Amino acid sequence: DDDQAFLVNIAKLTLSEGKLVWEDARFTKPVVENIDPMNIDIENFTTRPDKQAHLGLSLALKSGGHLDWQGTASIKPLSSEGHIKLDNVTLATISALALTDTMPFNLKGYEILDADYKASYTENSIKLAVNKGGFEIRDFQLIEKSKNKALIKMPVFTLRGIDFNLENQAILIESVSANDADIQAWLNAQGVINYQTLFPASKAGN
Repeated sequence: DDDQAFLVNIAKLTLSEGKLVWEDARFTKPVVENIDPMNIDIENFTTRPDKQAHLGLSLALKSGGHLDWQGTASIKPLSSEGHIKLDNVTLATISALALTDTMPFNLKGYEILDADYKASYTENSIKLAVNKGGFEIRDFQLIEKSKNKALIKMPVFTLRGIDFNLENQAILIESVSANDADIQAWLNAQGVINYQTLFPASKAGN
């Protein structure tokens, strides 16, 4: 019977002081990140329906920053809820993984993310809710590569009280603050603002 999956039960699984090397060779210059240490704790994992496993993950990035995650998860239905925290992860690391290396700017600084979440996937539908979220960027700089010039400097940018619901397409942010921001903007001889060359608009119909 295809509905009867092979039953798996794990009372406790622990990985302590592990190491992992991540390499992404999609770009001109491969992105390499060393994770050390990495700790994983799993309790009461099972493929039985409607049963929750307790999970914990913590890791440190050699480039700087930590990830801590504590929560529960189930296989049937596929769901998870818990708390996640990113602490002092560098924007250079995030941009290297998320943006192409042909972008005409570099990002400097580091971010802090702290939030409760609840996620599930049922009937080909993804549900995601974030509560009590906080997001902060410190020592932010957006640097134009061709001139090696910082166009934006922002010591602190903070979002507090973030509530997000994907199903309802709704987001609520209690407060937004930015301290001592320095933004450099100008028009060239053609009347084009300098940021347009950094974020070119896609051409419709192509």
